[in-house]
Order: sequence, then C-alpha cells, then structure tokens
Amino acid sequence: MPELSERPGRLICNWESDRITITCRYLRERDRQVKGEIIITTAIPGIKSPILTTDYNFSSAQTRSKLAKELEELVALPTVNWRLLLEQLSELVPARFRAGEPMVELMLGGKPQPPKWLLEPLLQENQPTVLFGEGGSGKSTLVKGLAICLSLGWIDNPLGIAVLDDRYKIAYLDWEADSVASAWQHTALLAGFGLPVSPLLYRRCSRPLADDIDAVQHWIGEFQTNIVIVDSLALAAGGELNSSETATRFFEALRSLKQSAFIIAHQAKDPNVKRKTIYGNVFFTNLARCVWQVTKSQERGRDQPLYLRLDDEKHNYSSQYEPLGFKLTYGPERDWIRIESTDADAVKERREEQGYTPAIIQALKEAGKLSTKDLVAQVGGNPQSLRQVLYRLKGKGIIVSVPSGGKDAYWGLPALEV
Repeated sequence: MPELSERPGRLICNWESDRITITCRYLRERDRQVKGEIIITTAIPGIKSPILTTDYNFSSAQTRSKLAKELEELVALPTVNWRLLLEQLSELVPARFRAGEPMVELMLGGKPQPPKWLLEPLLQENQPTVLFGEGGSGKSTLVKGLAICLSLGWIDNPLGIAVLDDRYKIAYLDWEADSVASAWQHTALLAGFGLPVSPLLYRRCSRPLADDIDAVQHWIGEFQTNIVIVDSLALAAGGELNSSETATRFFEALRSLKQSAFIIAHQAKDPNVKRKTIYGNVFFTNLARCVWQVTKSQERGRDQPLYLRLDDEKHNYSSQYEPLGFKLTYGPERDWIRIESTDADAVKERREEQGYTPAIIQALKEAGKLSTKDLVAQVGGNPQSLRQVLYRLKGKGIIVSVPSGGKDAYWGLPALEV
C-alpha cells in the first residue's frame, strides 16, 4: 500500500518502490461518489513527469479500468502495475476524505497549553483575528507592517508587539488592490523600517473565498505558508453580508486552510449604535477568536502622521487586553512608511478633539459665549469627553474661559476670532 499524506486541499499517495506519486485535489462528493483531479508523477529517470493530469471518479470501476489501460499504453513501465495502484488509490483516498479530522482524546501527553501567540496580543497560532474599522483607517498598512515583523521574527520591532523569534511564510489574499499597489506599499514599509528585502507572497482574488477555495488551498500547499491575510472580509465572504449562511460559509472555507489568519474588515455604519461592530452578520464576530476595532486620528494635510488606536473587542482564549496605539509616518513622496508604537489614550484624545473642535468653534462663533452645559446640548456626544476637549482646547489657546459669576464654566473664542 502507498504512503498517504495530506496537504491543504490535497491528498498524496506515494508508492516509494514504484517511484510513482499521485496527488489528488479538488475532491468532492455527490451521490456517494468521490471525484476530483489527479496528477500522476514519477521519479523514474527518462520518464517525462507529470505523466498525466486528469479528472478521476474514485468510485467508478469503469474509470479505473479505462485509466489503467491508458497509462499502460502511455508509459511502458513493466515494474508498475497500474491497475493495482489505481485500486489502492480508489480505496484509500475516499476513505480518508470521508473520515475528516481524526478523533483525539484531550488531556493526554502532559499539561495542555493555551494557543500559542505568534504576535501577542493580536494573532494566535491557527486562529482567526479580525481587525475592523472605517475605510481609510490604515488597517491594511498596519497589517502589512505586522506581516514584516512576523516574516522576519523581528523581536525588537518599533511597533512594540511581542513577536516569536521565528520566521513565518505569509500569504496576502487581496480582494481590493493589485500586486503593483501592494508591492509599492510593502517596499515603502521596508524603507521606513530600514530593512532589506522581505518577501511577501501575494495573490489577487476576485471570487469569494468559499468559491475559490480549491485554488487557494493549492497555493497555500505549494508555498507551505503559516499565515494568511484576508483583505477584505466583505468581498472575501461574498453574498449577503447580513446572512448567517454567508458568514459561516466564509469561516468554513478559512478553517480548511489550517492557517493563522488576519482578516481586515469594515465596520457597520449605523449612527444609532454607539458600539461599532463588524459590517454584516453577528457571526462574523462570533466565529473569530480575536476581534480588534481600529480607529484613526489625523490632522488635515498630506504629510501629517496617521494615529491608530486598537481596542480589544473580543478574545476567546484570554482576558481583555489594554488598547494599542500606533503612529504611521509617511515620506514626502510616500516612498517610505514608518510604523511605531504610541500612547493609545493620546490617540483617543486626538480623535475626540478633532471630532468636537469644529462644532465647538462654530457654536461659539454664533453665540459669542456658552456654558459647558449649553455646549454639551448643542454639540452632543459624550459629556465627559466634551469637557475634556474643552480644557485641552483652552490649553492650546483655541478657546478661552469667560467669567460668568456662576458655577458652570463659560467659554468663548479669543478676541481676534470673535
């Protein structure tokens, strides 16, 4: 009997004594018949390899007989019994395909360990992490920077993220951009970090992952990757995003890859909901193991840095982590991008200030002066956050406190602004 091994999306039978290997892929079962594509290769000198690539019905005796005869005529190998090989193939592959994952007994072999962190606290081994946020919040750029840290085993990276002293092969599955734009951004990040070339496997995708899974499995197996990046979730999932079936179908396909996964997603835009969520069905959140919300802060101007804050929305295998902060600085010609850690609370303050400031200034221009209570009523939002913004704006000289004689503080614009 041959040695049977498995790679993502493939079952491989190897007859070492005969120096014949048959790789089976695109396996499927319908009406109790297992079908797929087989690639027959040989290590015998002087024989062209692959010998044959063809569709194959593992459940059909007629198909076996016909193919054995074709192979006998195609390749004169007196030591190889093609009929026997195909009978063994047709017995082993359907049985393994139908068996699925083996049953294992837990609590054997010592103390169980939690899922290993590849990038703490963002990515665990063989688990999916979703980073979601509004469009243009730097999610893809950040993840590409994290990918560089992982691919190099860069322990003392400027992002302040704990990375294992190991190198990982990463596949970037892209439904949004193309290889030209991605290569430019990847090169700019390497330049910003002052690093040499660090390869990143890339594949442009156009079909939903579940529909394209055979091809993706092929490339994952071909390059033996450890991590996949999905950019972005909406197009990779396809279908009706508010449907639970769409979400479960996507995660079923992703699970078949047996990879750690970074999934980049957009957020829902319901203005009536304070807590933002991943755009689409709740199962996009439920089936992920880690979920982080990304928010941004950036002053107007081409050369202004972009500040990101990541808030831990969900962790299945650990307690909640503190927020993370990152600063993205761009070169004048966008020929380099540098990412480094920064204070997450400062990013939140910047964002609040940028959100409230225009409304505060407009209200003060129209009224001349307003109390804190009046500004809360007119501007809206979180009263405590607004009060903090008012005092920060005062410290910068953008607004001034106005004597009122009462307990509540009054605010106005500097004399030149009135």
